[in-house]
Amino acid sequence: MNSVSIRENIKNAFEVVRKTYESVDKLLAELDRQAVECGFVPVTPQFLRWKSDREYQGWFIQSFIKLYQRDSAPLCQSGNGLKNDPIYAVEISFEEEPRMTLCKYVYSTLEHWDKPPSVSEHWFFYWPLYDGDNFSDYELGNGIGRTVPNNEKASEKYGKIQEVIWKEIDLLSITSTNIRDMVFRELKRLGRINSNWGNKSNLWTQGEAVHGDQNRKIPVRVARFQAQELEKWRNGERENGKDFYCRKLPGTKGFGYLGVLKQAGRASLPFHIAFGEDVASPVFYRESQRASY
Repeated sequence: MNSVSIRENIKNAFEVVRKTYESVDKLLAELDRQAVECGFVPVTPQFLRWKSDREYQGWFIQSFIKLYQRDSAPLCQSGNGLKNDPIYAVEISFEEEPRMTLCKYVYSTLEHWDKPPSVSEHWFFYWPLYDGDNFSDYELGNGIGRTVPNNEKASEKYGKIQEVIWKEIDLLSITSTNIRDMVFRELKRLGRINSNWGNKSNLWTQGEAVHGDQNRKIPVRVARFQAQELEKWRNGERENGKDFYCRKLPGTKGFGYLGVLKQAGRASLPFHIAFGEDVASPVFYRESQRASY
């Protein structure tokens, strides 16, 4: 490729980015306008984003997060400028394919927050969606997912978060004429999904699964493990369970099998699933190669 072609390619690439940012700006403005008509109010006038002078990945924005709350929700008595109610979010992402993620962030309370989030606190809402080490995902059906912290430390770090209810949609399908239905009607639908956090036992029993041929629904717990742990599983090192399929995974007893789970519009992930007498543990195997017996 000669230097003229390289110059032209760079020019065109930056023009595409500029045009994309222009479209995002128009979309964000339209979201705010229609939000008020649909019973939502912006938490902050600006969108949240991550930028960095030190890391080149932070020189341009790949994830825009806009926060909303229900206009009818009660204000926090602490006077922190927030409503004591879930925070709803719209993430516009270009990290892979263009997509929009609609979210409901549920907290025990917002009374302890000092103030509304700042523009730079993008991480506060981003990582609960994408940190697979500290959060676990559950599929609720109809393209809706639930993400919960794996422990109290993770919950505390992100404002005592209890769960995120989310749904991904194709960003390119959004227009000014369908925002009401595809965005705010869906956010209201997420709002009607009740939290099952209630007590500590529910932290590890979100979702349902069918138990073998009995067609009996039982709770589901998600755990993650590494490739070498999978090898131990496959090699028969399953010492601490009642059934040989599930040994070597704490808290599991019953039988297991290998399959692929398609998570609410995300890529299909190979996984092991171990069903138990009173608990099931789908165990996600996040490696590039599909595991098999």
